[in-house]
Amino acid sequence: MRDPANSPFTPGYGILPQVWAGREREFRDFDEVVVPRTRNRTYEQARVVTGNRGVGKTVFLAQLADEAGDADDLTVQVTARTGTHVVTELIGSLARVLHRTSAAAAVTDALDATLRRSIGLTVSSSGVRVDLGAAPPAKELPGLADPLARLLERVAREAADRGRMLLVTVDEAQNIDPAALEVLCHTLADVQNRHDRTRGPHGEAVRAYLPLGVYLAGLPSLPDRIRTSGSTFFERSLPLDFGLLRAPDVQAAIRGMLSNVEVGIEPEALDLLVDHVGGYPYFLHLYGKHAWTAGSSDVVTLSDVEAAIVEATTDLGRFYGERVRGLGDLAYDWLVAAARLPTTERTTGNVAAELGRTSSQLGSTVDALLGRGLIRHEPGRGRFSFAVPGLDRYLTSGR
Repeated sequence: MRDPANSPFTPGYGILPQVWAGREREFRDFDEVVVPRTRNRTYEQARVVTGNRGVGKTVFLAQLADEAGDADDLTVQVTARTGTHVVTELIGSLARVLHRTSAAAAVTDALDATLRRSIGLTVSSSGVRVDLGAAPPAKELPGLADPLARLLERVAREAADRGRMLLVTVDEAQNIDPAALEVLCHTLADVQNRHDRTRGPHGEAVRAYLPLGVYLAGLPSLPDRIRTSGSTFFERSLPLDFGLLRAPDVQAAIRGMLSNVEVGIEPEALDLLVDHVGGYPYFLHLYGKHAWTAGSSDVVTLSDVEAAIVEATTDLGRFYGERVRGLGDLAYDWLVAAARLPTTERTTGNVAAELGRTSSQLGSTVDALLGRGLIRHEPGRGRFSFAVPGLDRYLTSGR
């Protein structure tokens, strides 16, 4: 019997799904490359995960941390807020891991009293607390690079002693102030490059790198923000681009989630649902939730999905409204003009002509829309598309 309590669909952000689909390559990279090489103390690049909101970056990082934690690796997860908080938050998180794996004395050894006071970090037998009420001024950030590096190395060596790795994930990294981003990226790259001189099985000299695995995730603007911060981190890292899911992946996810609760779906219903999802993971759960509650049988029918499309209208209105909230008049008008053009004619020149402007006059507007993840370039085609399926329909619907 279908009811809201046993629905396998979980619309929201950062919620681990019951079934993964479409990210096999990235998970295989973690399982078969990052984990074994890092635990073996072989140098492995950091990963920079980029994609628009709702494509699964946050849940991907959470899944990696879950897998690492289940395997007794040490994990540190930070979500960046706007400004410079991320450096002190990472220091605090590392201090907590060190406190759990060693003792309070290890934290006090790694961070002197003056520094602990300056970042609002207190250590006791019961744990570590960090006062995040005020972010450090940008001018003080360079002074935090050394203690951050010391803690990273200390915790990574704790992991090495156990034959495990330290996994550090930073989500929403596009929010980080440029000065903090430079300190963060430079320090992560520096510690990843630290190593010990050892001997191999035949007596040859080898380098044993610290077992530090790093994942940064953010909007498509993140690589440019890293470059403009003055850090060479991105050039040393491996980019992972999270785009929309392919239709077969969406089909597999829907079938898998329904199969887990012994519910089927009509072929026509599946086709219609996949078409409206448009490869966007959040929509899979949004439409799926409404299709689930539209009926009670052990098969999701075409009429259930048709009802779901109607029921999702209010949710979608809020969703799209949040995406364009805060845009200036020119940026909003640019999007509306683009939405009114046929998909094959969506070029910056054509949009500029619709607005009675030149492309050069609208360059900063286009850059801002790309940075917010509302549009994306289509490589090799000279045009762009809307990054979120259905946004063009919303903009021209008169809502």
